[in-house]
Amino acid sequence: MMVAPTRANALALIGALTFSLVLVSLIALTIGGVHVPISQLWQGLMGSNPGAESTIILRDIRLPRSGVRAPVHPAGPRKHQFAP
Repeated sequence: MMVAPTRANALALIGALTFSLVLVSLIALTIGGVHVPISQLWQGLMGSNPGAESTIILRDIRLPRSGVRAPVHPAGPRKHQFAP
C-alpha cells in the first residue's frame, strides 16, 4: 500500500526527524571523558547550579563543540591525497 505524499505526511516526517535530532544531540552531550548523567543534563544546561562540574563541562566545553560540529559535520572529513 502506497501512501500519497501530502503536506501532513511531510510535516510529520520533519517533526519526527527534528525530535530525533534533538534527542540524539542531548544524549551526545552526556557522553565524554567525564560522564554527565541525564538527570544532571537539564540542570547543567539551565545553569541551576553554576559552580557544579557538570554545568561547567556542559556549558563551556560540550555545548560549544556541538554548536560548531553541527553545521560542519555534514560536509564530512576530507582526505587529501598528496603526491609523494
